[in-house]
Amino acid sequence: MHAHHRILRTAGWLGSLGLCALLLTPAAALAQAAKAPGFYTEAQATRGNEVYNSRCAQCHMADLSGGEPEEGIPAPALYDEAFEGRWNNKTMKDFAEKIHLTMPADEPGVLTMQQAVDSLATILQRRKFPAGTTELPVDPAALGAIPLPQLATENSLAEWLGISASRLRWVADVSGRNRKHPSG
Repeated sequence: MHAHHRILRTAGWLGSLGLCALLLTPAAALAQAAKAPGFYTEAQATRGNEVYNSRCAQCHMADLSGGEPEEGIPAPALYDEAFEGRWNNKTMKDFAEKIHLTMPADEPGVLTMQQAVDSLATILQRRKFPAGTTELPVDPAALGAIPLPQLATENSLAEWLGISASRLRWVADVSGRNRKHPSG
C-alpha cells in the first residue's frame, strides 16, 4: 500500500509538472519575445510622438484606447483583441499605408510616409514592444517584409494551448488560489 501511495504521489507530481510546463511555455515564449530586438528606435518613436499627439490622439486617445471624439466619428482602439484580429497576419507596410493614406480621418492623406512610419513607432512603443537599434524603414518593400507584431491575448493563448478561453480563466483562477498564502 505504501508503494502505491508513492506511485500516485509521483504521478500527481509529474502531472502537475507537465501542466506547469504547458502553462509556463507561452509565458516564457512571450518573455523571450519581449527581449527580442525591436523594429524601431527610441528616436523614431520620439519623432512619432509629436505626430501622434497632434494628429492621432484626439481620436485614438493618448493611451490608444480609441473612442468617440467630438466630431462623433468612432475611432478603434489600437491595442485590444479586435485590433489584433483586424491586423493579424499583416505587415508594418499594411499598417503604415493605412495611416498614410487614410489618417487623420478629418484630413486623410495629409501625413507623409515618414510621419506615418514614425507614428507607427510610437504606437509600438506605447504597446510596450521594445525599441531596437534600427529605424522602421520608409521603403514599402522593406516594410512589407516586417510582420506587424501581435500581443498574446487570452483567446490566442487559449487557442495555442488548445483549450477554451473559459478553461484558461479557470486554470488561472485555480492556480491563483493555490498560490495564496493559507492565512490570506
